Amino acid sequence: LTAYVGLSQSSDQASALNFWSVAAKFTHGDVVTQLKSLAQIATDVGLCRAWVRLALNDGLMESYLHSMVVDVKTLK
Repeated sequence: LTAYVGLSQSSDQASALNFWSVAAKFTHGDVVTQLKSLAQIATDVGLCRAWVRLALNDGLMESYLHSMVVDVKTLK
């Protein structure tokens, strides 16, 4: 997605990719609340990883990615 909107990342930044602010905009409020209530998650990077796991497990990743690609204004 970063390449799609014209952002570039160095290889050092790739290991700590933080896209929580973007993911939270495209995620239902109840899911955001559920993720934020997880006691073992302490950082935004942790929230990103938990979001990815949840989206994959629930079969929603395709829907999230489609919503992001279609809404370029919000994505930027």
